[in-house]
Amino acid sequence: MRVSGILLVVVVFLATARVQGQTPQELAESYNLQAMEAYRHSDWKAAEALLRKALEEDPNSKLANYNLACVLSLRLSGDHFSWLREIGPSQEPLDQLARAIQVDPDAARKAAHDPDFANIRLTPRFQVLIGADIKDTRLIELILIGQREWYGGACGSTCGNDLIFMENGEVTKRVRGEDGQGRQIFHDEHGRYSIDNGVITIRYDSGESIQGGFVTEGPFTGVLQLGSENAYTIYPVGDM
Repeated sequence: MRVSGILLVVVVFLATARVQGQTPQELAESYNLQAMEAYRHSDWKAAEALLRKALEEDPNSKLANYNLACVLSLRLSGDHFSWLREIGPSQEPLDQLARAIQVDPDAARKAAHDPDFANIRLTPRFQVLIGADIKDTRLIELILIGQREWYGGACGSTCGNDLIFMENGEVTKRVRGEDGQGRQIFHDEHGRYSIDNGVITIRYDSGESIQGGFVTEGPFTGVLQLGSENAYTIYPVGDM
């Protein structure tokens, strides 16, 4: 459902009528209220634009920072491929949630139970942000199997080695390569994984074994690091 033309005129009129004499905090609150009207009509793009205006006025607004994180998460399932074209790898909701928690530590508690974050909930970085025990075996298993694929490997996402974890303990490494004539081919390596005290162990049918876990600190928080060179990431892309 879209906001009606009459309602939009009223919103614009109110927005312009109240500008004079308002403090930045009051303006931010006004933009936030308008954004929540767009939110109620599932117009995530309009809500995002208004919340960004709110943060231009008051960068430390607790409500605007948190609500923007919510809207960015909701856009993941609504815009599909157009969303990815706009911002590339979809880390922005997580970055914004980190900002919301920075200005209001209580936002972590709210986010933990907020359905607006369904699109990014089973990412390691989200769990780190809300203060979850990232070494908990069941949580790690849920994160591993909750993603379609983990992208990367020894040579990065450009040449593959993607991982797929299954509920039954099986894991598949999808390896990209060439057939000798310059044509790209894929082959799968199968194995099983186990989790012990936060450490993930993969034993492939070939006999290869590798261990690792999630990076929980620094700029690479959320990366699945296996061995010294094999770094895997995910893109939280909602319903795509």
